[in-house]
Amino acid sequence: MKYISKLCIIIATFCICLLGSSMTSNAAVMPQEADYTAAGLKFYIHSGQQTVAVQIQNKKANVRIPETVQIQGKTYMVTEIKSTAIKHDTVVMGKKAKVARDDKEYFKNTKTRTVAIPKTVTKIETGAFSYFTKLKKVVIDKENPNYMSTSKGIFSKDGKILILAFNGTGTYKVRDNVEKIGDRAFVGTKYSKVSLPDSCYEIGTRAFFKCSKLKQVKGQSLCVCGKYAFFGTKVKGVDKYGTMRFKI
Repeated sequence: MKYISKLCIIIATFCICLLGSSMTSNAAVMPQEADYTAAGLKFYIHSGQQTVAVQIQNKKANVRIPETVQIQGKTYMVTEIKSTAIKHDTVVMGKKAKVARDDKEYFKNTKTRTVAIPKTVTKIETGAFSYFTKLKKVVIDKENPNYMSTSKGIFSKDGKILILAFNGTGTYKVRDNVEKIGDRAFVGTKYSKVSLPDSCYEIGTRAFFKCSKLKQVKGQSLCVCGKYAFFGTKVKGVDKYGTMRFKI
């Protein structure tokens, strides 16, 4: 009788594992509660510091991020722009992960058109402007040590990394001297073609993720491609995970 019971437990365990091998469990993590909210912005105090991160809400057309903010009588410097996402805990059982689903859930911003960023902001989190469907202009203080902006997007201060491309249609011509298309740089855009300069050799993770209108990315020096970079696009020559293979 004991032998039969043990055998049943083993069989049941095997069945559960077999079933789990084709399942992906996603449990949403509750978003962190803001320490202060004002003028369409949420502020989060960095633990043990006199600095804060800011998150842009879907409330105002024109947003100006301040250099400092007063919270409960204390002055905090604004040094970071947070992503507008809730991260998911993804537990993959087996090899069949659902790559079609983004690793995070982003909320669309349909109101913000312009954003002014001060010199104090030294970190823009990946995905901070993902799915800002109406965003046309970002003005970054010229004294900002890490970032610069043009009419086409946000770049690293030295101009070598395209961090964010503003939404648009037709062809997007990446400015000269750019060496890398940053992670999630084009997510949510509607361009059909992207032209890269000879200096550009790298495309970051999910750079063009689910850009359903995109048919062609033209560049002479590409040799590095991040995971899921072209997933959900119409670009030819990519594998089922949206990664492009290059002959070096």
